[in-house]
Amino acid sequence: MLMARCIKCNYLLVLLPKRNKYKCPRCSSLFPEKEIDNKEFRIYNQRQRDIDREELEFEIKQYKEEKLKRRLERQKKLQKKLWRQNNNEHYREWKKQHRLKQIEKIRQQDRIQFWRKQQKALVLQRLENEQYKASKHGIRSSGSTYLTND
Repeated sequence: MLMARCIKCNYLLVLLPKRNKYKCPRCSSLFPEKEIDNKEFRIYNQRQRDIDREELEFEIKQYKEEKLKRRLERQKKLQKKLWRQNNNEHYREWKKQHRLKQIEKIRQQDRIQFWRKQQKALVLQRLENEQYKASKHGIRSSGSTYLTND
């Protein structure tokens, strides 16, 4: 919360807990604790409401923008659909031409996928048929690195 300030001189107030009052060190005025706390709470509460109002307005603005964006996307999809219906023959011709352009790419991808499967099968077959042989020859020829650390 905010620090309590004097009503007369706007200086920070000091709480006198035994007397349940606030005292201003500058002008020596005394104020009831409840009155000052209520005033401070009202100020704090008003600021919080202003912050909440701004956040709510921002969220409403974002929501409206998203709603507009979705509506425009739906309209665009509907326009495309209507164009396809009205120009059905043209659309079919375009689709056919597009498919013909892409057919070589599709065939190439299929060939790559086929050969990858074949390569995988060969590797698996080799691993099954060939026993793993451990070799200590490389370990013997390499010297100890413990003595070289000095």
